[in-house]
Amino acid sequence: MFETWKAEAKKIDPSDRGTSSLRQRQGMQMVDIEKNPIFRRLTTINQFRYNHNQLKQIILKTLNKNSDHTSGRTFEEKALNDIQEAYSQFLHINVLDISKEGQDLWDATKRNYDNKIDKVESQITIALKERLASTGNANEMFKVFSFFKPLFSRQRIKGAIREY
Repeated sequence: MFETWKAEAKKIDPSDRGTSSLRQRQGMQMVDIEKNPIFRRLTTINQFRYNHNQLKQIILKTLNKNSDHTSGRTFEEKALNDIQEAYSQFLHINVLDISKEGQDLWDATKRNYDNKIDKVESQITIALKERLASTGNANEMFKVFSFFKPLFSRQRIKGAIREY
């Protein structure tokens, strides 16, 4: 919708003085859609969903089926469940509410999401460190690195790697 708006707005020729004067007299103005709060919120939501789906795909591709002894579920399933639980918080708010209260609710929900994702990343970091600590030589260490490579885009995991 916004792309169509921009494309159609570009078709209006500002050099046409007659229509430009008419537009000004009638109070019509060109709207910069990118400054619109709903456009900014939709852009934020789009980027957020993209990042969330990327994290989910990376975990699906990366983590193996090591069992979590406390719950009987695999580490991958637990991480994916935690990520989905973090995301589900957004299903209970109106993400398009751009009022002050809506922005505050968005910010609080985003902070809760980030905290839950940090916990998942901490668990992955611990698993990575344990695997690296159990390696006997450089070749085994490189195998562990190659296994976790897709997760290197995450800042916390990148920090764990720097230690080694």
